[in-house]
Amino acid sequence: PKGLVRSFYTILAIITFMRYFHKISSKYEKIIIWNGFMFRQHIALEIAKLYGIKPVFVESGFLPNRFVVDLKGVNFYNSVPRDKEFFLNYKNDKLLPKELIPRKPKNAKKFASLKKEPLPNGFIFVPFQVDYDTQILLFSPWIKNMEEMFFVLRDIANELKINFVFKEHPSSRKEYPKLHEIAKKEEFLSFVNAYPTQELIQKSKAVITINSSVGVESLLFYKKVITLGEAFYNIEGIVKHANNKD
Repeated sequence: PKGLVRSFYTILAIITFMRYFHKISSKYEKIIIWNGFMFRQHIALEIAKLYGIKPVFVESGFLPNRFVVDLKGVNFYNSVPRDKEFFLNYKNDKLLPKELIPRKPKNAKKFASLKKEPLPNGFIFVPFQVDYDTQILLFSPWIKNMEEMFFVLRDIANELKINFVFKEHPSSRKEYPKLHEIAKKEEFLSFVNAYPTQELIQKSKAVITINSSVGVESLLFYKKVITLGEAFYNIEGIVKHANNKD
């Protein structure tokens, strides 16, 4: 029942608030917060505001084996410039990486036993994200979950005769047996969980993502990227953005 769940989290919020309120005080100048949107971290952040303590946000990086440290926020709220001119004028002598470092999935065995099926000709790659991640819960205004994205793209695939290949997020606890069954019956849809992400990026015509770090990785290989949600790299001239199905 929703009422019982609401009461549980109200009590948990009060307990967490009291617990953190006695730990956080004005003697601190800064507080380091992981992500900042999660339940307990957000409560700690609100207490820090009461004391005028400046937050430092930390999150997994956009590229593997990297962390983000930002005074403004993470993901869509980060400090990355949104001005196309900044990137046109940016100079960097370092070569872009030619190989991606695979992220260590939380469910390492999820795709281990799968065999590669042949890829369709001329496909668009669509990486799934974690349905319960803050990237989807907070920064995906019109696509609420991966199932909804699947059906939106199914309609487009059948109308325009375009091949879409999907890869589930290896760290997601959610399974999609229903979508797999539907994809097997569709001409232009397929799941290719056995393939490395880099191979799918490089062999694709384009990449569609809500706001995944795969979008950034795809830009490293000069791929066309279409975003469906709020992403910090939604910058004109760098990616295309779709606010709705049309």
